[in-house]
Amino acid sequence: MKIIDYIKILKNKNLNELLKILDNFSILKIKGKDINKSVLISVLLHGDESCGLYTLKEFLKSKIIPEVNVYFLVGNVEAANLKNIFSNRYVPKGENFNRIWTKTPKTTNENKALEVFEYFKDKNLIGVLDIHSFNSKYLTQHCFINKLDPKTKALSKTICENIFHIGVSENMLIQLFSEIAPSILIECGYSNSKESCNFALNSFCIFLRNIEKNNSLEDIQIYQNEVNIKLKENADFNELDFNKKLKDMNLNKILKDILFFKGNINSLKIQKDNRLINPQKYFYEKDGSIFLKKNRIMTLFILNEFILKESGFYIYDC
Repeated sequence: MKIIDYIKILKNKNLNELLKILDNFSILKIKGKDINKSVLISVLLHGDESCGLYTLKEFLKSKIIPEVNVYFLVGNVEAANLKNIFSNRYVPKGENFNRIWTKTPKTTNENKALEVFEYFKDKNLIGVLDIHSFNSKYLTQHCFINKLDPKTKALSKTICENIFHIGVSENMLIQLFSEIAPSILIECGYSNSKESCNFALNSFCIFLRNIEKNNSLEDIQIYQNEVNIKLKENADFNELDFNKKLKDMNLNKILKDILFFKGNINSLKIQKDNRLINPQKYFYEKDGSIFLKKNRIMTLFILNEFILKESGFYIYDC
């Protein structure tokens, strides 16, 4: 964990230059007018998601003095620095930096993540914003929350229209930090695009403006009863014929009886409320084809073997 208080050395640096200065789990502090309150902005937990680092760069360049202390946590710098920068989610055979936030660490990175959490426990955090992007051109911006308290719900509504409640414990950063402050994960757009960078910066500004306001709870729709769907590690991706139209159905109601793929239903690994669920609860098989049983809304479906096996996609009640 590298703590940087002297921010001047980072001002006016481009993204490439920032990567050369920062380390994994770097923490930067920008003092606010009220030094007794703080927010945490988490960026670059995945090395191929540059929009959060862009937000840091632009904020440093602005020379704005925030109302409260602003801490930036910069995650997987090592992965971002690999050949063809911002093209690797994590280092080869490495860990997903948004799956290491646990109080019972077993790996070096899990221990470092817990050290970061412990560092912030006495910083009087009043909010956490975890900035991400996605690897699909067929998605739009949305956010995830871990708790359904009024403050978290109202704050998330100021940033995103599409809000999803996490139902599976996956050792995500906001799942641990929501113990001490309202925590929001935002998906800002297609990775490394101008759109994602602009949305990340705008969301950060909205977050700072609204963090201490009593925002309205009216007209908030939050999608709940999350189900995480993955392909099993031993599933043969090439033998599964997925419905190509699914990529266009993220964040839209998908109707029951829609074809998901042709192949073995037992290729799916399904979790809900931290329990493994029989795939036949949500899908049915007919003539070698797999169909959805009930209307749902889906997000983060990407027709990519690595993503489908590592983090999968999610369906919710609608």
